[in-house]
Amino acid sequence: MLAMILANFEPFGSLPAWMYHAQSPPPGHTFNPEWPGITWVDLIFPFFIFSMGAAVPFSLSRKLDSGLSIIKTNFSIIQRGLTLLAFAIFAAHARPHSLDVSERAADWIGPLLFGVMFMIWGRFPWKLSGKILLALRWAGLAIALSIFIIAGHKDGAAFSLFRSDIILKVLSTVLVFGSIIWVISRYNITYRIVLLLLLLAIRLGYSVESGWLYQLGSQTEISVWSNFVKSVIPAESDKHFSWIYNFRWLFQWQFLKYLFIFIPATIVGDRIREWTIDKTDCVKFGWGKLRNFAIVILMVSVIISTLICLQGRWVSVLVGLSVVMALAGFMLLNKPQKRTKKCCGICLTGAWPGI
Repeated sequence: MLAMILANFEPFGSLPAWMYHAQSPPPGHTFNPEWPGITWVDLIFPFFIFSMGAAVPFSLSRKLDSGLSIIKTNFSIIQRGLTLLAFAIFAAHARPHSLDVSERAADWIGPLLFGVMFMIWGRFPWKLSGKILLALRWAGLAIALSIFIIAGHKDGAAFSLFRSDIILKVLSTVLVFGSIIWVISRYNITYRIVLLLLLLAIRLGYSVESGWLYQLGSQTEISVWSNFVKSVIPAESDKHFSWIYNFRWLFQWQFLKYLFIFIPATIVGDRIREWTIDKTDCVKFGWGKLRNFAIVILMVSVIISTLICLQGRWVSVLVGLSVVMALAGFMLLNKPQKRTKKCCGICLTGAWPGI
């Protein structure tokens, strides 16, 4: 979280190039997707998705273990995803200095919207009845919508569901699909691995712009429903009701590529959770401090060397280093003895059918 804040607020132009996104280098900081390279700033979002995926087994297991059905659990997942999407829309509209108001008005609208945010999504330390909480949320929504509709934005755009914070929107999509996948494959990791291979095949097919996968993935409307709605709604009102048939504000297929981070993270979360719950029948001795230290150095070296080589486009060097580090990792991690190091081995196979 601190790294995300630093990357968002670091001053432009006064720091080295590796302190910024590789595709937005100084001094102009103009985004160019064709510019090669990767920096630590580009890794913050993947790290956040990985952390979110690793936390899913902990949060959802409590619900399932308490007796909540799979259907109700999936419903709560969808509800949470829609809540996050609503916050993404709110965040994109709630930037005070992008609203079409005077600077003096922007100074007090900012704190007001911050308070409204807590009215809608806040969890209060004192106990309140359900009716009071519901009234607070509806009142907060009414205040926020009134400000967004009346003020408008400096770019001339009115309030729109299509205007949302891209980061939060991606997180809402990944959270819903990734969590439901975990619920379905809770006791069989093999299903998740097979699904990753299927996603990889779809990803490769989607890269061909003339292919049917790309054409299907580019669609955000259902033609039958779209034609029906357009025949009912007057043409001059289409801009206000296009969200009814154009689902781009709700979901975009290309966001599913982040499941390549989320799904492996759920596997890691499963292992950690199993280790924290059941520590029986495991050997009490380990590798020793020197070997553990070597493993830590290797893990850090993998990240640093990958960043440097991708930033410099030293592909051949990176391939060679990756082979060497993979062999070193195999040697260092061979024959694990403690449960923390055996989390993918025989200690857990009894609790994981299908492995």
